[in-house]
Amino acid sequence: MTGTLQAEAKAYFISPSTGNVFPVFSHEALLGRFDSVTGQSPEVDLTKEDQSRNISRRHARLVVKDGKFFIAEEIGTMNGTFLNGKKLANGVLTPIHDGDEFMLCRLGLTFKTKA
Repeated sequence: MTGTLQAEAKAYFISPSTGNVFPVFSHEALLGRFDSVTGQSPEVDLTKEDQSRNISRRHARLVVKDGKFFIAEEIGTMNGTFLNGKKLANGVLTPIHDGDEFMLCRLGLTFKTKA
């Protein structure tokens, strides 16, 4: 067997400002920044996108259930999370679809499914 097998990404977040692509491989993925205290990185690490450090270390969570995608703002997030311009309620799973605009504080991302 040659090479390594790569897991198929379930979805992607794309930063329109930088063009960077953040694949999601698991059924549950944390979006946020690297935590230098614990040494933990979220599955979707936005540290390099957020130079001003406005995004929480544990900002939002993407959950895949029965082939559908949901996003929730994590408890304790300070600077707001928006889906298509509407503020998300803290801790509430909200459906997210291909092409939706997602904002973590001031960082805009486009959500894309693999389809």
